[in-house]
Amino acid sequence: MYDLIGIGIGPMNLGLSALAHPTDLKTLFFDESEQFSWHPGMMIQDSMMQTSFISDLVTLADPTSAFSYLNYLRSIQRLHTFYFYEKLLISRQGYNDYLRWVATQLNDLRFSTRVVDVQDTGDSFEVLVEDVTTGKRETFEARNVVIGTGSKPAIPDTFDERVIHNTQYVMNKAELLQRKKISIVGSGQSAAEIFLDLLTTPAPERPELEWIARSTLFETLETGKLGEEIFSPSYVTYFNQLPLEVRQESVKKFARSQNGISPETLQSIYAHLYDLTEEEQQQVAIRANLEVKKITYDERFTIAMQHQELEDERSSKTDAVIAATGFSP
Repeated sequence: MYDLIGIGIGPMNLGLSALAHPTDLKTLFFDESEQFSWHPGMMIQDSMMQTSFISDLVTLADPTSAFSYLNYLRSIQRLHTFYFYEKLLISRQGYNDYLRWVATQLNDLRFSTRVVDVQDTGDSFEVLVEDVTTGKRETFEARNVVIGTGSKPAIPDTFDERVIHNTQYVMNKAELLQRKKISIVGSGQSAAEIFLDLLTTPAPERPELEWIARSTLFETLETGKLGEEIFSPSYVTYFNQLPLEVRQESVKKFARSQNGISPETLQSIYAHLYDLTEEEQQQVAIRANLEVKKITYDERFTIAMQHQELEDERSSKTDAVIAATGFSP
C-alpha cells in the first residue's frame, strides 16, 4: 500500500516527489516517457524563464530542501558565479538542467511506464500500469492518486497537418532555415521567442519572416508586485472558497499574469527590428489583429485570415508555418 501514486512526471509531480523524499511517505510516480524531458523543442538559446529561481520545485514549500536550485548550483560549483550574476531569472536550459539533476536523485520515479487505468475501491485506489517496452502489466494500491499529466500541444483542426507546433521548433530549426519564408502564428511568449530567435539569425541565412497575431496588442506579462499576489497562499485560499462561477470569471482576468510576453523579450525584438537595414526590413512583417481561419497546403502554405476590427478577409503565402497556439488539457 502506497501513500501516494503520481501519474505523470513533469515539474509538478517531480516537485511533489522531491518534497516527499525526506518524509516517511511511501510514494511512486509513473510516466510513459523514456526519461525526464521538459519542453525540449523550446530550448532556444538564451531564452529565459518568466519566474524567479526561487520558484523552483521545492523552495517556497520547504526552503531547507536539498533539492533547491541553490543547492543544485552548489553541487555543480556555480553558486558563487550565480551570486555574482545578480539576477532572479534563469535560462530555460539552466532550469531544465536543474530538473534533470533532481530527477536523477529520486528513487520513486518510474519511466517507460504507462498508467492504463485507475479504479476507486472505496478505501483506496488500484492503479494499473503497463511497461512501454515489454507490455507487462502490474497493479499498485494507493491511498491517494495525484494526476499530473499536464497538457498537450493544441493545433486547430483547420490547420494543415504539415504545420509545426512550437514544441517541435528546435528539432526542426535547421530544416526551417532552408525555407524561403516562415510564418509564426500566435501572440504569446513562445511565438515571440521563436520570432526573436529567427530574427537574430545572420542575414544571409535568415528567411523572410512573418508574425501573425490575433491580439490588437502584444500583451506584456504582468510583473507588477501587487498583481503577483494572486499566486500567494492567502489568495489561493480565498480563491478556492469562491463559488465555481465566480472562479471561472476570475480566471479570465488573470490572462496577463500567465500568458503575456516578458518585457525583456519585447524590448529585445524592438531593438533588433530597429537595427535592421531598409532592405532587411522588407523581409520582416508583424501582422496584428488577424485571426487565422484556415491553413491549406498546395506546394506552399496558404494562410486564410480575417481582420479582427475591419472584418475583411486576407491571405498570405508562405513556405513554413509554426503554430504557437497553446495547449489543451
